Amino acid sequence: MVNHPNIGELISEKDREILKHLKDITVNLHEDYGFGFDINFTFDSPNPYFIEENLQKKFVMSRANVIEKVEATKINWKDGCNPTLKKVRKKRGGKKMMVNVACPSFFSFFDQIHMPSDDDLKQGKLVIIREDVEKDEGALDTAEDSSI
Repeated sequence: MVNHPNIGELISEKDREILKHLKDITVNLHEDYGFGFDINFTFDSPNPYFIEENLQKKFVMSRANVIEKVEATKINWKDGCNPTLKKVRKKRGGKKMMVNVACPSFFSFFDQIHMPSDDDLKQGKLVIIREDVEKDEGALDTAEDSSI
C-alpha cells in the first residue's frame, strides 16, 4: 500500500505502525444489487490501536460510476491511538488549553460521507464536502486496480 501512487501519500508514520497489524484486504462486488462494492480490511485481533477486527467501506451504486451511498465502519480507537487527531495547545478566552485537531491519516478513509438527499439536490444544496469525495476517488481507482 505504501508504494501505491494514490494510497502511499496518505499513509503517515503513525499509520505505518497500525498497518503492521493488517492481515488482509478484500474487495467484494455488489453483483446481486448494482455496481457498488465493499473494501474490507482485516486486522489482528486484538490489536493495540482499536477494538474492531474488520473495517469496511461500502460504496452503494445502482448505476456505474454513480455513488449513491457510502458507509464506513466507525473505528473505536483506544485512548491516545487515533492517528487522525493530534493534540495542539491553543489559546481560547485568554487561556491556553489542549484541543484535538484533525491531521492527515490513511484512516480518515473511514470517515463518514453524508450524501445529499433528493430534497437537498432539488433545492440546490450540496452537503458533500468536495475533499470527502476526492479522498474516496482513490478508493474507486484502487478497487479497479489489479495491483491491490
